[in-house]
Amino acid sequence: MPGLFLAELRRHLRLKWSYRLNSVSWIVLWVVAFPLLVTTFDNVAGGYRVERRQASLTGFLMWDWSMTLLTVTVGFVSAEAREGTLESLVLSPVPPIMLFGLRTFAAMLVQGGQTLVLGGMNEGSWPRRAEPDRFMSRLMKAGMKMAALVPSTMGTLMASGVMGGGKALTGRDLIDAAGYRDYLVGFAEGIARRGKCSRGDRTVLDAIGRAADKLAAAIAERPGLSLAEAAEIALLGAREGVEATRAMEPKFGKAAVHRLAAVGQADQGACAGMYMIAGYRDFLVR
Repeated sequence: MPGLFLAELRRHLRLKWSYRLNSVSWIVLWVVAFPLLVTTFDNVAGGYRVERRQASLTGFLMWDWSMTLLTVTVGFVSAEAREGTLESLVLSPVPPIMLFGLRTFAAMLVQGGQTLVLGGMNEGSWPRRAEPDRFMSRLMKAGMKMAALVPSTMGTLMASGVMGGGKALTGRDLIDAAGYRDYLVGFAEGIARRGKCSRGDRTVLDAIGRAADKLAAAIAERPGLSLAEAAEIALLGAREGVEATRAMEPKFGKAAVHRLAAVGQADQGACAGMYMIAGYRDFLVR
């Protein structure tokens, strides 16, 4: 049996060598295609964390290996039937199950080597090893959890804001006044990107954006601002943003339908943003 296995292994290696250009092109294709696929996941899902990419690569390689084994096994039977040797194979002194088993095992070794080449080309360079990032990771998880538990327009916008703020805190080990400013800026950008809205559209963005602007201006004047002071200033900015929405014409939601009745009233989405920042203030100054 060892001799038969070695013969099958040599057979598969010769086959791979005969089609070596196909094997090389396959490896090159997936070294390029797999990162592109996961980059697409990043852009579509948002917050597709780096530590998940290693599992994705492993799963992809296992899927490719399994599919290759399946096609190879079916291909054996089809080839024998097409060449008219299937009956001779059944009547052979070697049990057909053993022969096909050895062929499959030989194919596993050959394909496994090719799979290891693909995995090795990505190892250490892509995906990059995840680094500890306490704030970004926790806020991204919180945003995704919020999006799952609050399936509404406002819930989705706020969840996108939390994740945007988390990305803005990448690499930080603690949050100071400048960090809180970056969080609010990222929060506002996340809302604008997800909601396709702008300042002045009478949305939650008007409160969050105004809070970020006011805090940024205060830090520019007083770089040594404490976090508690930054929280108070951001809340003042959010309140100003809410008041500003009274003179804005609504463009989204039910308020746009009742446009005339909404004039002079504060936007409810902006109020929600202001209350969120008030909650941050209460937590940070206590």
